[in-house]
Amino acid sequence: MKKSLWKTPVKTLDNEKKESQLGVIFKFEYLGYLKDKTFITMTVILVALVVIVGAFSVVPRKGGAGKPAVYMLGQNALAAGLSKTMTPEFMAEQLGDTYEWTYTEKPRDIQTMLRFSKYSVAFCYDGGDTYDLYAKGLSLREMGLTLSMDKMVEKLYKAKLLAAFTPEQRQAAKILDGVVITPVITDLGGKSSSNFWVSYILLFLLYITISAHNQFIVSSVVTEKTSRAMELLITSAKPRNLMFGKVFGVAAAALTQFLLIFLAAVPFALAALKNNLLANAKTESAFILESFARTFTSPFFVFCFIMFFLLGYFIYAFFYAAAASTVSRLEEVASVAAFPMLFLIAGFFSAIFGSVLDINSVFIKVLSYIPLFSPMVMFARQCMGAAQVWEILLAIVINIGGVALMGIIGAKIYRAGVTLYGRKLKFGDIANIIKSAV
Repeated sequence: MKKSLWKTPVKTLDNEKKESQLGVIFKFEYLGYLKDKTFITMTVILVALVVIVGAFSVVPRKGGAGKPAVYMLGQNALAAGLSKTMTPEFMAEQLGDTYEWTYTEKPRDIQTMLRFSKYSVAFCYDGGDTYDLYAKGLSLREMGLTLSMDKMVEKLYKAKLLAAFTPEQRQAAKILDGVVITPVITDLGGKSSSNFWVSYILLFLLYITISAHNQFIVSSVVTEKTSRAMELLITSAKPRNLMFGKVFGVAAAALTQFLLIFLAAVPFALAALKNNLLANAKTESAFILESFARTFTSPFFVFCFIMFFLLGYFIYAFFYAAAASTVSRLEEVASVAAFPMLFLIAGFFSAIFGSVLDINSVFIKVLSYIPLFSPMVMFARQCMGAAQVWEILLAIVINIGGVALMGIIGAKIYRAGVTLYGRKLKFGDIANIIKSAV
């Protein structure tokens, strides 16, 4: 565990001439977290996960073939001569190259055959308006396969019915069957469906970063206060410098961790974009990787992501530091940390459910300008193409003001909280501090 700041020689803070108190505290906190075993372990695990997922997404399958699959025909289908129509080439043309189809005679027990074979999917058709599909594991890929199979079986069944018609009836049926209603869809948001995954993952990353790393701030503040180390610290440095140095140090450590994760994902995202995996994706993760690569080619999007990430992190970091300074015992950490967590959870789920239900609702628009919710909600609106440039920039300006105000209020609460021992700050005390800051 990272050693506490109070164990640093007092002269480091008192006699520092070339470097400010804030700089000394920042350096100590930052380097301390980089050396912390828990922080190192978490970083290694996250980077390893990114590398493993990326490698499985972009490395092509051996020989370029899809997963092995088998199809078979019943007696009625064989009698109708479908064995000549339903060739492996026909199956690949109708169902895509995700699977490599092989024909075999229908066994007595299809389930047993599939369970002990190399095939992952078995398709059985008897010439009617239904079919049987067996899969070893029903993933999104198999669920998507049924849509193509429905169209293929519908096409075969209609061809069978048309064969029994007279030439005149067949011509009329073909004319009616050829009438297709084709909508012309204009997405003013610009690929909002694919950007949902980018929005979801980045919002989840921001949520995890804030909730995980701010626990370090809470733990550090409470440990120093309950061990009475604060008596030594406040005689060597201003409480304001202690709070800002701690917050900036943890933020720098979090950004270092995020940068390592991002650098680990970049090669795989670029490979996905280069190989056009979105058009020929055999895995869901390949789709996500290419969506990321395409999204991050926009300089404005990258700028907004960085701004909302930093602003969201700092406003909650000051919130957590101020809240932690009000407790008097380690047992109270969970309860005090739950208060800012409520706002964080509300912002996260508002952004996610707003993206799914109605991103243009008045409720979501209002939340996108409130600093505690804006970093998530406005960013989700941007990803879904529901926010104008001026709205995004206005939200950034409001958030900068919100971070500054939270920093001022947090510093005042922190200064009052760290000098108290044996009791918590009362709600009236906090209200007076907020009133004086505003």
